[in-house]
Formats: sequence, C-alpha cells, structure tokens
Amino acid sequence: MLLALLLATLASAREGCLTHAVRLAGPPVARAGGEDDRPTSVDSVDSTLYPIRVHWSEEADETVAIEQVLPAAELAWQVQVEQMGWPPAAPDGELGGGVDLLDYYVTNEGTAGGAYTWGPMSDVVEGDDWFSVAAFMAVDPDIGADDMPTFVAHEFNHVLQYTIDGWESTFFVWESTAEAMEEFTVPESDLYFIDIRDFNILPFASILFDGYSDEIEEYEPYSYYEYGGSIVGMYIEHAHGEWDGTTLRDLWLAMAQGDRLDEPDYLDALTEIGGGSLQDTYLGLAEYRMFVYDDDDGAHYPEGGEWSAFSRLATEGELALSTVDGTSVTPVDEPYDLGSSYWKIAVDDQDRGELSFTLDGDDAVQWGLVVSAWPASGAASVTRSWAAEGEPVAVTVGLDGATKLMVGVANLGATDLDAQGRHERRSFSLALSRTVPEVSTGDSGEPSEKPEPEEDAGGCGCSAPVTPGALGLLVAVAALARRRS
Repeated sequence: MLLALLLATLASAREGCLTHAVRLAGPPVARAGGEDDRPTSVDSVDSTLYPIRVHWSEEADETVAIEQVLPAAELAWQVQVEQMGWPPAAPDGELGGGVDLLDYYVTNEGTAGGAYTWGPMSDVVEGDDWFSVAAFMAVDPDIGADDMPTFVAHEFNHVLQYTIDGWESTFFVWESTAEAMEEFTVPESDLYFIDIRDFNILPFASILFDGYSDEIEEYEPYSYYEYGGSIVGMYIEHAHGEWDGTTLRDLWLAMAQGDRLDEPDYLDALTEIGGGSLQDTYLGLAEYRMFVYDDDDGAHYPEGGEWSAFSRLATEGELALSTVDGTSVTPVDEPYDLGSSYWKIAVDDQDRGELSFTLDGDDAVQWGLVVSAWPASGAASVTRSWAAEGEPVAVTVGLDGATKLMVGVANLGATDLDAQGRHERRSFSLALSRTVPEVSTGDSGEPSEKPEPEEDAGGCGCSAPVTPGALGLLVAVAALARRRS
C-alpha cells in the first residue's frame, strides 16, 4: 500500500519550471541569439493594464492565451511589481520586435508541460549597477486553468530576477526564490508543497547546491532540491521580513552588480539580510526546517503544519535519553559547507534535569548548534550557538516538561566562504552528557513523588522523519516515477 501511494503521489507531481535547465543549455529552440531564440508566434494580444504581450504558437491556443495566461500575467505584475516593489521587467527593445513589452509565448516548443524563462545574457541597460537581462517567458498550454496563475507567478519572478542580476550564478537562489514567490502571489495555491521533500531529505547538502550538482545526484538523480528550497525563501520572509515578498526582493537587490563579476553573491546577500551575520542567518534556517508537518509549533512556517509527512526533516537517527550520558555521535553523511546534520532524542514530560551538547569539528570551518525543545503545547524553545573556526560549541538545555527534542549541527563554512568556491564535507563529533537532579525524600526517608512539570517549562524532542539510511526504496521509486522537467 505504501509503495502504491508513493507511486501515485510522485506520478501526479507537476511538471517543473525549466528555467534552471534553460540557463545551463539555452532554450530547446534556436539558440543563435536575438529574436530567433523565441518560440513561434502566429498572433498575440496586449494587456490594457501593463506592458505585457501574450503570443500563441498555434491557433488552437488563442483561448488559453487570452483567458488564462493574460489574466495570470496581469496578476503577477500587480502583486510583485506594484505591491511588493520588485523592479519591472527590463526593456527588450529590438529583441522584442522594437516594442518594450514583456513577451509571453503560449507554446509546446520546449515547454514539456511546464514553463521556462530565458534571456540572452547581455546587459540591456548599461551603467546602472545592475546586470539587466531582457527575458521572455514560454508557457505550455496544457498546464491547466487552475495551475496557470501559479506557474506564471513563478516564471514572472524569474523575469524580475533577470532584471536585477541576470548574471547570478548560484542556481539555488533562482528557484528557491521563485517557488516561494508562488505563495506570496497566489496564496491559495499549494503546488510548492510537493517539492519540500527533496530539500529536507538531504539536510547535509549545501544551500549552494542544486539538482544538477554531483553532490545531489549522488543521492537523487532527479531531485528538485532547489525548488524545495522554497522553504529557505519562506524562512527569510518570516524571520527577517514581513511575509510579503519584499525581503526576497531585497535579497536580490543585495546581489546586484553591473558586470559579469558575480560579486556581491548569494552569501553576501544572505549576510546583509541577516543583519551582518551569515552564521546567524544559516542557523536560523537550520532551526526553521525542523518545524514541518507534525513538528510544526505555530511559531515558524505559517503553513508548516499543512505540509505532508514527506516534508519531514531527515535525521541521522534517534538517541535514547537513558543512554546518552557520556556518549558521542558522528554523522553517516557529513555535512557540506552550509549543510547540517540532525538527531532526534526521545523524551517525555516526566524527564528532569539538563542535557548538554559539546560540538567539536573540523577546525577549518565554523560550527553551530541548534537545539529545539517542544513542550506538550505551545511554541518550542530553541537554543542556538556558534563559534569561530577551531573553537568548540556548547549548549545546555533543560528537560523539565519536555515531550520531544531535536539537535542540529550546522557546518557554517570558513570565514572566507565564497559562493563560487568548492564546498567540502566536514567531520565532527557531538558529545552528550546528562545531569539528573537528586530525588528529594520526605520525613519517612522514602523518595517523594516527582513534581508535576510547570506549565511554562521548555520542552525537547522531535518527530520521526525518514532517515537518509532508510531512503533506498523511496529513492529508487522516485527515480522511476519522477522525471526532470
């Protein structure tokens, strides 16, 4: 039954955005440059509200273009440009036939059931400190009326990304941002839910990787890792913004540069968004990604509790509180720079005392610890700490009132970590020790009953996500049932 359900779920997965693949190889039509890069157009319609033109490649697709794509394009412009303040699409001039309109193409040419955005990689507005690329969008007519607004919102955000920094080389931020922007543009759509699994199942992977990286393909050859990274964008908006898309806009503005030198880059922008500390920003993500499905505590992702069991964060395993004192653990899958490893620790609300963690890792990088503790109800208590290169990290948490706990070890990278550099796996060991309070005795000399936990006491614990070591069958099935769009 589980296998059947998994196959049904994965087979129904949506066709993805093709922009990532298009940026690697050029669009699957003529790539000579200029207007020849664009799909066929037999006719078009212009928006009366915004500088938008929607073409169709087949006469049969006229209705889809006018009744589905055009309204979705106008909605995306209204929300992302007018309300959120993203800069409008770069002018395409002669590339667009001499008219500065954002061109959409309703076509089956290279769209494979999905959509893509493409720009010729030349700066169309020189001297403005932005590498602005004039992009167009291709949309498959078979997407469907219900999903069309979401696909268009996603691709339109790529157009705006091209406007700010068409030379940004970290693919992860392209898709993680556009996928998150689906939620802020079309909040009633939940298409992004299905991709979260591909990100959270590989927590040890770097946020500088993507589904085409060898490090990801080693585990999942058809991964939508960077799309599941939508929860990185949502974390940025929730923890550092107003949950309205403007902080993701600011993230892209912080990456802008006026030439082909990719500086400032994604890490520089994360540092700026996080108030000057990349380490604190990444540790915040290491915390947030714990709080999904039945680990949602109401204080992190607004929709985290609605995500499926497949979105659960993969861990290295579960530790028994009764045997952790004086032990140490190491990961099976060592984390890459800006990757993390996690363990669950089973507790109950009668456990007392404190649990201490001491992290000692490769001294070439900085390390961080995040310990989340869930009480019986209400928000979890979270303790985060990090140290400079070569320094151990120590955290102690109370167990009183705890129901579940999770500890995450974050590889924060070297002080001079660069987005374009090589990102290595790093080894570490995590030592645990438990302090148990003495049991008080009454006048009779007999131990008194355990006191009831205080209502406001912090808790600890975690859910039971699938571990990487148990992924063999799931990965094999996923590789058969899903295909790269």
